[in-house]
Amino acid sequence: MAQVVSVVLLSAALILAPIIGGGFGELTNAIVQILVFGAIALHALLPGRDRGGWLRAPGLIPMCVFLLAVLVSTFFTESIYSSLTQILFLLACLGAYMLAAAVARDPKVAAILVGGAVLSALIICVNGFRDYAYTTGGGQKFWESLASNGEHWRLFGTFINPGFFAGYLGIVLPVTLGVYLVARRTVLAALVGLAFALETITLMLTGTKFAIVAAVAALIVFFLFAVGTKSLRRSRFARLIVIAAVVLPLLIVFSGPVRSRIVAAEAGGSQVHSTTFRVYTWQGAIEMIKGNPWTGVGPGGFEIAYPRYTIAGPTTYAHQSYLQIAAESGVVQAFECCARAFD
Repeated sequence: MAQVVSVVLLSAALILAPIIGGGFGELTNAIVQILVFGAIALHALLPGRDRGGWLRAPGLIPMCVFLLAVLVSTFFTESIYSSLTQILFLLACLGAYMLAAAVARDPKVAAILVGGAVLSALIICVNGFRDYAYTTGGGQKFWESLASNGEHWRLFGTFINPGFFAGYLGIVLPVTLGVYLVARRTVLAALVGLAFALETITLMLTGTKFAIVAAVAALIVFFLFAVGTKSLRRSRFARLIVIAAVVLPLLIVFSGPVRSRIVAAEAGGSQVHSTTFRVYTWQGAIEMIKGNPWTGVGPGGFEIAYPRYTIAGPTTYAHQSYLQIAAESGVVQAFECCARAFD
């Protein structure tokens, strides 16, 4: 019974995290963290033979080094509250990963967790698409807005900015495509294919250029591994043709937000200032790293410490994850994250 409840809590956390956690609110984060820690506690109560091996989770040693660097940085933090909050968030993420690695050895549990992730993405994309259509006026005005050459509204989804939403979609797209290819029932495959198409549409509506490039790269890597491991059966190529025939026209129809940002950048419009702001932000983050190379300013302390190093203006994030990690917890942690990304 404890094992079933543990899986249910973990599934609920994975489903709710992008739905309510994308705004990084303290209450919503706490809800997700409670679900994760509750699932871990129940799993830990199981007998050893039923619990599975925690230590067999892939990448355990790099994660331990990562966590140690964060804890060391906390002793030099400029905001103990921000750091403790960040540590709880980090522990919940690592705990969810290790628990998922342990329970997903059961194919049925793995299917539940992956299915939950796809369902969550479908819910977010449906609501996001509806909100975008409503904001642009709906009906004919919606289609006219997509075809126009002017500046387009960017889709945020359930996240605090379109970049985070696009980053989430870049992660979930290969997962959804994998489920689409292996689904045995035609009805289920059709539903998951719809989810993949909606994820593609909403990614375009975010207007986030680099995230689109990253998503394409992720899909290419997915195909390379699928072919290299002989996981992609010939019987599934028909599904690839179908999904390609559906998605490619959608890429053209819903490319307005991306095209408008590219045109604005080439014409010296607002996107030039956006790019310049990011460059100055990166330079400020590099100065933070130079000032605190080994310990950083403390987990979660970027926004608090950055005004001392700002060039273009204050910002909450460094707009580059590895720079922010290095600024908050030192170059050791950033190097470990980068090495893990290419592992």
